[in-house]
Amino acid sequence: MDQQKSYVPEGKPFKFCSNCGAKIDKEAVICPACGVSQAGSAGFGSINSVLSGRTPNTKEDFEGIGKIKNGALVSLIGIVISIIALPTMEAIFLSGLTSGLPTSGLTAIIGVALVGVIIGLISILLYRSGFGILRQVDARKFGTPFTFSTVFLVGFVFLILGLLVFLVSFASFSTSLLIVGAVFLLLSVILLLLGDIIGIVLGLWRVGERYNSTAIKVGAIFFIIPYLDVIAPILVFVGAHSAQKSMESMNPPSDGTVLTP
Repeated sequence: MDQQKSYVPEGKPFKFCSNCGAKIDKEAVICPACGVSQAGSAGFGSINSVLSGRTPNTKEDFEGIGKIKNGALVSLIGIVISIIALPTMEAIFLSGLTSGLPTSGLTAIIGVALVGVIIGLISILLYRSGFGILRQVDARKFGTPFTFSTVFLVGFVFLILGLLVFLVSFASFSTSLLIVGAVFLLLSVILLLLGDIIGIVLGLWRVGERYNSTAIKVGAIFFIIPYLDVIAPILVFVGAHSAQKSMESMNPPSDGTVLTP
């Protein structure tokens, strides 16, 4: 930390860098000490957290953590829908087998799967939006998660293309299309893995670090552990909600004044 170093002439309006705490020109866009963008920052974020142990609290922090919380909430809704739908799908499928119409059960399964995919995409988009907002106050930490959450979405597009090409290849008995479909699917797996681990998981871990939230960090780890991944959005939601409440209770000044414990 460079809390005591000043990059402002005596008597000139100043603020504190939202990343390293250096004293910089109030109109500065980039901190001369650490190089982090100050866009939208009033300069009280990081220095306050160092001196008083409080959560960083800029406009971008509040908006960014709100998007993360909403992303977790959408994931939770998807989990609840899945839990409710599973017994119903099983009943429909068994009924279809009994009546000799198994396609009704398959239709229900496909329908629920599509709903799950749509909910999952909305969740990823919200996480990505949150990383994008937080990138404005700390490009070094949130630039990579933002980029790779975009990679995740590209991977999803390749997955859809691969499945469509596979369907066409089976219908037309085309070996060349089958190979193209396999390539698309392979690329989609690689991009989805990179996007999930470096984008979503790393991004949530860094969100947990920024707001000193163990719940968010544990949730980030649970995202890549089978069976425990259903708990991940719950932890992220709880941690993000707590961080947001902490910011609401701080009400920091807008002139760069340092709050004291």
